Amino acid sequence: MRIVVTGTPGVGKHTIAKALAERLRMSTIDINELALSNNAVIGKDKFSYIVDIDKLRSILKGLKDNTIVVGHLAPYVLDSNDVDLVVVLRRSPYELREIYKERRYDESKAKDNLASEILGIITYDSVKQFKDKVIEVDCTSKNVDTVVDEILRIVNKKQEGMLGHIDWLALVVKNNDLREFFDY
Repeated sequence: MRIVVTGTPGVGKHTIAKALAERLRMSTIDINELALSNNAVIGKDKFSYIVDIDKLRSILKGLKDNTIVVGHLAPYVLDSNDVDLVVVLRRSPYELREIYKERRYDESKAKDNLASEILGIITYDSVKQFKDKVIEVDCTSKNVDTVVDEILRIVNKKQEGMLGHIDWLALVVKNNDLREFFDY
């Protein structure tokens, strides 16, 4: 099996992927580390590296079985034929905002990432790329073992994976917090 763990920065991708790999006895590939170690970084902007998507796509072509690929770039550098399951980790923007504060994210970077999470950009892009192989898992206020157990139930077909059930925009609107997360 070839599993992708993706999501907005701060949702717990690397932590969950590592724990999942240990439980399944699978190897992991970190897309960010792969980009750095294979000279696929072509620049840097104010907040992050700019990567050569085509080069990364070429490097990742034909993934081996028993591999977990982790990174927010997965929908842009992997082909649907190379994966069996895509797990998009989601986290409440209220909780994610606190994580960004702890990480000392610049306000602009935090807002961009929070907007991406609220709008479900990674989910949208993952479904566009991987179609019905995508599931969403809400990590909000859950420990690592709980999230990994939920993913394993889906992998072992004991639970149906859900897609589209996480709607942070509705929550933010209900709480009348649009101005808190979006500039308009």
